Amino acid sequence: MKKLQNNKYSIRRAEKLGWGTKSKINIARANLIIENVQGKNIIDIGCGLGVWTDFLTKKGFNVVGVDFEKSFINKAKTHKKGSYLLSCAEKLPFKKGDFDTALLINILEHTNNDLLVLNEAARVAKKVIINVPQQTPQDLADKGLIFKHHLDNTHKRTYTPKSLKSLIEKSGLSLVSIIKTEKLPNKWVIYELLNGSSITRKILLGLLFLFVKPKKYHLELFAIAKIK
Repeated sequence: MKKLQNNKYSIRRAEKLGWGTKSKINIARANLIIENVQGKNIIDIGCGLGVWTDFLTKKGFNVVGVDFEKSFINKAKTHKKGSYLLSCAEKLPFKKGDFDTALLINILEHTNNDLLVLNEAARVAKKVIINVPQQTPQDLADKGLIFKHHLDNTHKRTYTPKSLKSLIEKSGLSLVSIIKTEKLPNKWVIYELLNGSSITRKILLGLLFLFVKPKKYHLELFAIAKIK
């Protein structure tokens, strides 16, 4: 598969990674967005192929999706509901407070300057909803178990709740909450962490679940912030 220049995605790659035109809406994430979106006028920054712009438009919101990838915008205009505009996230062509809510759904990890992008979102909207990949816990990394988002080589960084909170505060926004989302199936994570044969690990796993509450691992962080 050919890579686009400047680390840009191809539509084929977007489909493969699960957020293309045919991707299914993540119900848990959709509910979080609907619960926390404010007002009617929404900007979906880094909209890609328009999954969330389309979803919210169908829910009755006035949504503008922006992306710097021309092929995405052209595709979204053809196949998705909502308004679409070619623009980079670092310099949006809108005035201060033009929108009620800005979405940054899996976009900050792709940018060269995540603070600049967040500052722009805070400039054009009163509330910002953020979704980013969480840093792999060390006990999993030591065993060679990594979260699926590492398969995407255009990701420049991952986040911890602490680093995401710090970023939000640097932007001048007020943090409302950070929620860990996309829970990993504990049974199979723990199975991989155990040593020994397959039968031995299954027996140990069964005993472990009888007496110990398994540790929870999550793939992503979902944050809500608003202007002060």
